[in-house]
Amino acid sequence: MACWSAVLRSFTSGAGPRLAAIGILAGMGGWLATASLQQDFAAYYTAGAAAGRGLDPYVNHLPTPGGPWDGIAAYRHSRFLYPPLVAEFFRPFAALPFAWAKAIFTAASVAALLLGLALVTRTIVPPGDRGRGTWAAWTPLLCAIWPPVFLTLERGQIDLLLFAALAAAWHWRGRLLIAAPLLAVAVMGKPLILGVLPLLIAGRRSRLVAATLGALVVLGAANVALSGRVLSGKYLRDVLPRAANHGEGGPQEWLLSPVEMARAGDDLDDGVARIDGAGRVYPQEIGTFRRNASLPRLLVPDTAPPGVLRAAVFATFLILGAVVLVGAWRSPNVAAWYWGASVAAVVAAPVSWAMSLVWALPLFCLGLAGAGPRDGSSSRAFFVLLLVTFAAGLFGPLRSTGWVLAGLAAVAAAATATIKRQAPA
Repeated sequence: MACWSAVLRSFTSGAGPRLAAIGILAGMGGWLATASLQQDFAAYYTAGAAAGRGLDPYVNHLPTPGGPWDGIAAYRHSRFLYPPLVAEFFRPFAALPFAWAKAIFTAASVAALLLGLALVTRTIVPPGDRGRGTWAAWTPLLCAIWPPVFLTLERGQIDLLLFAALAAAWHWRGRLLIAAPLLAVAVMGKPLILGVLPLLIAGRRSRLVAATLGALVVLGAANVALSGRVLSGKYLRDVLPRAANHGEGGPQEWLLSPVEMARAGDDLDDGVARIDGAGRVYPQEIGTFRRNASLPRLLVPDTAPPGVLRAAVFATFLILGAVVLVGAWRSPNVAAWYWGASVAAVVAAPVSWAMSLVWALPLFCLGLAGAGPRDGSSSRAFFVLLLVTFAAGLFGPLRSTGWVLAGLAAVAAAATATIKRQAPA
């Protein structure tokens, strides 16, 4: 009886849900770090290896004997879609055996998720408010079972690291020397976050936007200094436009020839990958899921002219941005519109993936902590939209429409939480 009483107290105090969440995330991360290739991390690792050898990280070096290869890239270009400075960041990882490197990266991703949620909770829950703090403590457990978190870890994506950066930038939004570099790093990792900056201006954060743009200039100079003008220019001229139009793929004529693919053997057809010199074989993925979270990409056929896609992106962002802008103007110190803007940028982007929907997680924290709208009708709508966001995320692995619906519901929830003037949260 005493044992069950202690367990009950731990859950009513908030410690139990946190421990359960840590256990689930640690188990899931450990399993995926050993059982999956974690495709996106493989691309980062290979880019770091290429940078360490003085090679172009945007080229697929499979045809080069002994050249770094991520185990699945089949195009002439690599699957690395980030600024060359990011490849430099992954050079220390590439100096380690692949298995160790991705285990460390996965552990860092789980830690970043927990850190980001802790910062969100500290921002919205007043010190000493045990009631709201106890309910907010359930957020990590809710997040641990939401599919976008699983997908982020399974792919080895950087979205959870960027989530921590975005959370810290909002938490310290009044300290430009902290918030601006963090936002700039987030933009470098995912350029679609640029869409948040105009809404920060609407939220009375013009100085933060100016400081972030200055930090981006510094990071751009660091790109040129460390990686050279050629690679920096290639990223802006070739890689970014290609990624916006095709993601990591492209037309069939961009594929390597069968002769150039000979080094891959039968691994790609067999659904496995070999990346390190130890000869270890990894499944290319755990589960086959739909991952697109872009509304324009869902609506515009692949055969449509590029101009149609660009128009759809522009129109989608204008609409979703206008929805969030009202909240940013009326309740500038309420966190909901900031996270709604981040999700709006994901949904409106020409290419975006379900992994970036982890930026909607703080909205669940707002709901559980009772930091949503105060009046009855808005409060009910807010919780219904949060429920739709969570439920659509459960449906997302089966159909891309689930991810898009989850993103749209999250943006609507953020607007509902801020469209009437609210107290800071």
